[in-house]
Amino acid sequence: MSYELGVAPDCDNAYGCFAKAYSLDPNLESVHDNLVACEQIIRKGARMTLALKKSEHEKGVSLVLAESYARLHQWEEALEWFTRAAARFKEGMGEEEEHRLAEVYVKTAGCLTKLGRVGQAEASYIEAVTTAPEDKKHFYRWELLRHYLREGDSGRSREVFRSLAGTDDGLRVLEKNRGALEAFASERRYGWLAKLIEGAGIGRGISEAPKVPAETSDI
Repeated sequence: MSYELGVAPDCDNAYGCFAKAYSLDPNLESVHDNLVACEQIIRKGARMTLALKKSEHEKGVSLVLAESYARLHQWEEALEWFTRAAARFKEGMGEEEEHRLAEVYVKTAGCLTKLGRVGQAEASYIEAVTTAPEDKKHFYRWELLRHYLREGDSGRSREVFRSLAGTDDGLRVLEKNRGALEAFASERRYGWLAKLIEGAGIGRGISEAPKVPAETSDI
């Protein structure tokens, strides 16, 4: 079915089939090669759109290219296009653009982390928190907390954790991810994190948690 879809003009569905097969057996060279082929088709279409030189398409197309490179772990190329996308989202920003730009900053930070540029990654996470609309800042503070936890920065982790715990929305995010936090604290033997979780009282009297982006389900 994947091969049939690959021939038909339905690259998104073909990509989904190849991606699922790849997750089942990442050693299948033919599947990897077909994933690359799908990404090349996606990029070709995006570059054709860029060639039209219509500014209204540039931020969306830049994001498509950035995510395509990121899916194949081509971090330098992904970083270049996320940076271009961010520049476009900054132009004439409304609330929706602020949210999208914050998402781009998080993805940029992910690329920087993969490239070993941890200080720049931290700055990008902070920029995401600063840029995000007020009612969505808790999502990006959670991303910043994850960064500090992964880097083993207990001081800044405490600071951001307490910032989240100080608001209802932040508490809901912590509650949604309590299992991941507890598992991480146990794995790293972070007694201080276990005490923070216990002290925040998450799981006690918190109303139903809002939807949290899928990528925040672990540390």
